Amino acid sequence: MRDGTSASSNVFNPDFLTMIKPSQADNFTCPEGRLTFNNGRIRLDPTFYDYEYCVCDEGFYGDNGLCKKCMSGATCHRLAINAADDLRSNIMEVSSGYWPSPGPSNASHLVKCPVPSACNPTDSCTCRLVTSPKATNSSSGSRQSLSSLITTCNHSCVCHPGNTDRFCSRCQEGFYKLGGLCFKCKKGDLTYYYVFIPTFALSFLTLLWSYFYFKLRPIKWFVVTAIHFLLMLIMMLLELLPAWLFKLNLVVFVLCMSNRGKAARSLISITVFYIQTMDFMVSSVNVWPKKVIKAQSYLSSYWNLYFPSLSCDLPSLFTPVGKFAFLLLIPVVCLTMVGAYFTTMLIFSRFRPLERRMQLVHFKCRQIAFFCLSFSYFPIVKQTLSILRPCHSDRDVRYMPNSPWVECTSHMYSKLKALGVVSVAFYVIGFPLIVIFLMIRVFPKRSSMTSEEQKKLDVWLGPVYLSYKLKYRQYYEIFMLFRRLVLAIGLSMISSSSTLQTFVVWLVLLTSAIIHLCLQPYEENVSVNRCDPSEHETNKKIILERIFRENVSEPLVLLVLSMSFVLLRFSVLDRTYANIFVWVVMVINTCVLVILLTGIVYRLVGKDEGRGNGSSNNGENSVQSCPNTMESDDSSDEERRHLLPVNGRRRYVQISVVE
Repeated sequence: MRDGTSASSNVFNPDFLTMIKPSQADNFTCPEGRLTFNNGRIRLDPTFYDYEYCVCDEGFYGDNGLCKKCMSGATCHRLAINAADDLRSNIMEVSSGYWPSPGPSNASHLVKCPVPSACNPTDSCTCRLVTSPKATNSSSGSRQSLSSLITTCNHSCVCHPGNTDRFCSRCQEGFYKLGGLCFKCKKGDLTYYYVFIPTFALSFLTLLWSYFYFKLRPIKWFVVTAIHFLLMLIMMLLELLPAWLFKLNLVVFVLCMSNRGKAARSLISITVFYIQTMDFMVSSVNVWPKKVIKAQSYLSSYWNLYFPSLSCDLPSLFTPVGKFAFLLLIPVVCLTMVGAYFTTMLIFSRFRPLERRMQLVHFKCRQIAFFCLSFSYFPIVKQTLSILRPCHSDRDVRYMPNSPWVECTSHMYSKLKALGVVSVAFYVIGFPLIVIFLMIRVFPKRSSMTSEEQKKLDVWLGPVYLSYKLKYRQYYEIFMLFRRLVLAIGLSMISSSSTLQTFVVWLVLLTSAIIHLCLQPYEENVSVNRCDPSEHETNKKIILERIFRENVSEPLVLLVLSMSFVLLRFSVLDRTYANIFVWVVMVINTCVLVILLTGIVYRLVGKDEGRGNGSSNNGENSVQSCPNTMESDDSSDEERRHLLPVNGRRRYVQISVVE
């Protein structure tokens, strides 16, 4: 109830059943009154009781006859009042997904948030016009100007818990961001961190070294690796290890597999691209269940080199400038480690020289460096273009689209722009130019090389072209790189809330799928072993090879992604069937991901680990006969011998036949 004036309350009682609009009012009504001594009806000028009993009309909010029009993105209902005790201010109810700008303490308008689920998630936030103390200027007797009054909103419900600042786009201290929402950091005991982080890091490096140095059977090595990751996962769930360490181990593991797993290299590249794009798809719309958003932290975000939980352990580093610099430094650190390895081996070879050692180390370093740049290219390009997007404006405030709390006049914005220009020069443009130079200037010389020189070239540059058929090898990887660049432009330069982004991404993915279906660019080598006594086993292998073909997997991934982006846009535009569309996308993408992972495991642990991407096969199906078994085994391990010439377990003795 409002504070009443003794004069008005002693003379008459307001009759709220009979409301009239004063001559000077256009957005509020005031009650007639009844005299207290004879119950006679009386109509008084509202100034008599300082507009205390006046009520704002529908679509307005305020108090004491001072009413403002409801802001776009909110609703203002007229109060139902039967007695003076029911009097209260008309409030403005903010719709879910809107944020009071320029701030909750003095809102002048409402803005639709880039991440609607971060703003007013409970749909219960209210704002009110501050009209007290009395809206009358005591010195002059005139009423306050409506334009001088401010609107304040309830701070507790403006943002999702943990989110703060403009459009609820920044995380409070002790929270990390994922999918636009902030989640509370889980911090374990630092004592355990100091013990377990070095232990598991050393064990992981030992695993990688054992796989590269010894000729272990893949199935045995995979069992040991699975146990290693299972222990790490348990430690992470018990909060004895930070989540980012587990994710970083997994990313490095997949990088090494794409480097070493000759048979599964193309499938791994397809799967990584699929997961990276799917991560951006999850982040682009806000129709997912909360469990899907949380699962994104464990399943997909780190494939785009984004480790959100790392900001919990290093909060001072993970500012917008720090995060972008960290992303740019990942390939730099990788290349530095490759250089350090090369230098170490060079020094070692001077004390213990071995024929062709440094030549093979040189090839291997080139190969690892190329894989590192290729893996990081897509996320770096997308983040770079997101930073270089034109500034958005909110009335007089210009801010960064991807970090709305950073104003475009700030020093931080200048630093980000400078890093973005460097990234464009060295990554966005630099890496494609390197690939184009290698494929146009170096690759054509391969046809005139000797067999030994071709093998040397295939060791470090082969992953770029050996996956494709002979007639597509020179140009197809350039096309694939161009596709990633255009897709990154569509995902970063166009607003995720725009239908144009969906159209551009759909067009790029669908066009690529059609080109793949028409050209069938990947090599298809189905190995049939005639020495296998079981015809059923042979047919089973042929069927599995056909299912896990790259010429099937790549178009499947592209078509599923294009369909998923379109269905998610429908779910945003039409909430009636949103749940159905979301579940269809989730089920189909889960099935595709399982198929891809199954194909990778089959390729890696299968007996024919070395087949699939060799340079000696030009797309023909190969038939292995019994007398050539040794030759087949020898070609299976050809890549490993080229990379690491060590004393293996098997020995082959060349027998000279004198005629």
